[in-house]
Amino acid sequence: PRRRSELSGLHASATGELLDTALAELESAGLSRPRVFVAPYNSFDVAQYAALASRFDVICGGPETVRTMGFHPTPQWRDGALYLPSYRPLYGHAREVLSAADALIAMELGLWSPITLHWGWELDDGWADLQALVTRIAGTVAHWDELLGALAP
Repeated sequence: PRRRSELSGLHASATGELLDTALAELESAGLSRPRVFVAPYNSFDVAQYAALASRFDVICGGPETVRTMGFHPTPQWRDGALYLPSYRPLYGHAREVLSAADALIAMELGLWSPITLHWGWELDDGWADLQALVTRIAGTVAHWDELLGALAP
């Protein structure tokens, strides 16, 4: 099968080298070390998780990681990092996410529920659905800093 990821298929040691090179590039550019990893094309292999968890506090996944990581509740502590996969119905076009977000807001559960959108999809739709979603969730969402602040240092 075609794999749409820079990571899929890489050995764990090669993954570690790639991540270390990328982190060194960010540091040489004067940028802070990222605490959150968003996988290219939402995909990585289960054998790569330890390399990711040793370098990042939060590791994001998507429906694509179900094939390699299995389906897990989100968020989940795993190997010293927070695994934060995003699944449908909170993953997709803003117009699709809106009804699911609306239902969660109505339940007032106070859950960490990641929403994943793709800018290209929203651009294709003229941003209107994104604006509707943003308007609806305003005041109910947490900033990444709040999530990171809740994690152990």
